[in-house]
Amino acid sequence: MNFWSKYQWVIVGVLGTLVIHLIVMLFISYKSLQRVAVVNTVVIDFSEEIDPTLEKPKNEPVEDQSGNPLTNVAADVNSETQYSNKLNKNELAKEVDKMVSDLESQYELEATKTKKALKELDDQRREREEKNMLYDAKSKNVDASVGTDGLNATAEWSLKGRKNYSLPLPSYVCKAMGRVRINIKVNRQGEVTSAIVDENRTDTDNDCLRENATDYALRSHFNDDFSAGSNQKGWIEFSYARQ
Repeated sequence: MNFWSKYQWVIVGVLGTLVIHLIVMLFISYKSLQRVAVVNTVVIDFSEEIDPTLEKPKNEPVEDQSGNPLTNVAADVNSETQYSNKLNKNELAKEVDKMVSDLESQYELEATKTKKALKELDDQRREREEKNMLYDAKSKNVDASVGTDGLNATAEWSLKGRKNYSLPLPSYVCKAMGRVRINIKVNRQGEVTSAIVDENRTDTDNDCLRENATDYALRSHFNDDFSAGSNQKGWIEFSYARQ
């Protein structure tokens, strides 16, 4: 028995089933096409002519029954608002002008003060320069005046970066001889703020010599130096010897 003889009825059944399904699908498709409605678009013009005589000019005044013109309240309010805004802007402009004027006056005042302060500083600088020129002329060691007992007193000093401006001439009033060194501290203005006897550099115990040397040291004055420390250290040495 060959293949066809064995399965012919099976194949016939399958093909028959497919044909039936195909016929059913074609029938359904045909019915669906009949149900599709044709849609026609209809354009309706709703516009209509407006009689030009019915249109009233926008700017034409409206009158009441007596023939008097009616007031446009909204327009009046708008006009008043614009006028008020204009006033506010004018007031604001005046305030701004006043503020600018005040600032200019303040600036001119501050500029005047600054110029005055700069002039004062310049005058002080020139005064210091003139004093420094005097310091140079007086910076040498100063010979003391001759005492009543025929003794000679001299003074020497050391202070880095400074020049002597006023070193009093020590007059000899003590009946003794010797050397007294005073350690000093000087501020930025050149004033001696501290004077202490240097025991290691002093060769006399005479109280008169030591007290007078300390007094002269405190009365000394040097040039100002604002770049120096507030307590710059140095020394002044007084020597008393017979001529």
